[in-house]
Amino acid sequence: MAPLLLRLLLEAQTHRGSNHFDGTHGIYQRHRPTCSRAPGCGCGWWVRFHDESGHEHRKKVGPKKLALSVYQKLKTEVAERRFFPEKYKRRDVLLQDQIRDHLARNQARLRSLVNWQRTGRY
Repeated sequence: MAPLLLRLLLEAQTHRGSNHFDGTHGIYQRHRPTCSRAPGCGCGWWVRFHDESGHEHRKKVGPKKLALSVYQKLKTEVAERRFFPEKYKRRDVLLQDQIRDHLARNQARLRSLVNWQRTGRY
């Protein structure tokens, strides 16, 4: 009986400062430089997780409770192989098209349009 009690006490002391066992190790709060860092300061909570290929994803969520539920939902999607990063990061317009559109709109005010067009080709 005593060895079991001793082992439980040692495990409790070892993991006292760690939050890996309460399910919140994927959420954190990023403070602004002018923040007082007091509880309830209003800085947003972020979710940090890795997909099945090991790539890290970060996402600003909002309140802590919402961040915890979003984190658990995303971890479930990754485990069930339903997480697709394209669903969260979508670019409908290509960069090359944006550059061409910008040059077409601003060709009257650009001093060296030929150089800008040459640079925008790549």
